[in-house]
Amino acid sequence: TVGGHIFAILLNLGAMNLLGTMTRRSYEDSNDDDRIREIRLKRMTLALVRGFTAFTFWAPSAVTVFVITSAIPGLDWYGFAPIGFGIAVAYMSFGWLLDRLSYPRVQTSKDGQPLGKVLLELLPMTALTFSILTTAAVLSWVADIRLIAALLISVPFFGIGWVTVQCARAGLKKAVILGGRRTVNRILPSIVTLRSEIAILSAAAFISVLLPSQIDSEYLGLFISEL
Repeated sequence: TVGGHIFAILLNLGAMNLLGTMTRRSYEDSNDDDRIREIRLKRMTLALVRGFTAFTFWAPSAVTVFVITSAIPGLDWYGFAPIGFGIAVAYMSFGWLLDRLSYPRVQTSKDGQPLGKVLLELLPMTALTFSILTTAAVLSWVADIRLIAALLISVPFFGIGWVTVQCARAGLKKAVILGGRRTVNRILPSIVTLRSEIAILSAAAFISVLLPSQIDSEYLGLFISEL
């Protein structure tokens, strides 16, 4: 759940593809009884979806948050985030509690890693996520632009930097060259494969702008008040 939540902040729908594949592979490689494997697959899938959906409650990279803060006058992400994050934590905790009550612990052929070790392995991705968010927040404040715009500016630079760090063993100068070469030859051409995600997110944003002008908001407000 935590991993799905953290990855979703950076990768959005890509987190489902990445972690979903890992979940399926874990299921296929297990030697346990079929019933136990099916239960584990269900629990892991629900945990992944739970963590992914919770990011839409508060993360500045979520379309929902952008739409809400744009639509409500005087509301910005800094005022909205603490409430949304609190709801996300409550939502994920409630899901975790239901999972624990629904499926008591069973002894299997191999024990899982301790929770502390798993969370420790998530530290690099967590640090990267919050570094990007902090950089975007500072850029938003200094340049006086929306946080979502600051994120769109910051993320590509962090991405190129991350690619360069992966080549660090070759030395600083060669790492920069290799990172630049990989960006030009592999990353930029692969952007066209994101057209489905871009179309979905763009359509969601477009609908949120289009629909309000088609709705009698005054009548709808009165109707909601009566309810």
